[in-house]
Amino acid sequence: MADILLADSGSSKTDWVLVRDGEEKFRFQSVGLNPYFLSPGRITEEIVKALPEGFDVSLPDEVLFYGSGCSAAERIDEVAGAIKGAFPYAMVSVESDLVGAARALFGSDPGLVAILGTGSNVCLYSGTTITHGIRSLGFLFGDWGSGAVIGRELVTSYLRRRMPTALSGIFEEWHQLSFEQMLEGSYRTDRPSRFLASFVPFLAQQKQHEWVQSLLRRSFDDFFSFMVADLPHQNRYPFGAVGSVAFYFREFLEASAAKAGFYHTRVLAAPMEGLVELYKHHQ
Repeated sequence: MADILLADSGSSKTDWVLVRDGEEKFRFQSVGLNPYFLSPGRITEEIVKALPEGFDVSLPDEVLFYGSGCSAAERIDEVAGAIKGAFPYAMVSVESDLVGAARALFGSDPGLVAILGTGSNVCLYSGTTITHGIRSLGFLFGDWGSGAVIGRELVTSYLRRRMPTALSGIFEEWHQLSFEQMLEGSYRTDRPSRFLASFVPFLAQQKQHEWVQSLLRRSFDDFFSFMVADLPHQNRYPFGAVGSVAFYFREFLEASAAKAGFYHTRVLAAPMEGLVELYKHHQ
């Protein structure tokens, strides 16, 4: 039996799991390894830095990497080369995070697949390949339903004093940032999407508040209106979503899905749990 090292890489972090003989043997995390943000050399460096103490790099026979930013052939080659630098004896396969999410959610069955984490994306999956997708434009021009966009709406409402006064006071005590620090985090960091998404846990704590519920309903309605609706024949498919935003706000996502005509919804906190189960049974 081969030792397969699975990797699921999003905008913020990468989950790694080694599967052998149908069992999970190692699990660790590294930073997100998006080739649009990190050079190949830096990707190799971050992988090596994250390896558990005593991990033998010759152990994996195969590395299956699913990552954000891994759609274009050039980026796929860069990431594959970077992974080979960390695991020189392994066969390396690199595919997009959407393919990973699709396989985790539906295996070999068709479905409409969404990623709702720091960023967002959506596609149609045939059971083997992605047949239709939309171009991801990031949180400035798209990414409805993502942590970055939801966080941006929260921060905008707070800074413009459109948030209820009592809730604003609670939020202020929670984040403990000055006006200048908020602007600096949004404009002067190298990962503003991650900074904005970092405010989303506050909404998870305040889900019972009517204003928060309204913000979440609007965010997921927008996701279906502006992203899902661009896919052909979308209502013929079951709907599935992965990611922290989908998982923690599942009830709001499912309500918006039902409004859009989807009644069979599957949600996973992270693709890795579905991928591990899939590859445990296909070794």
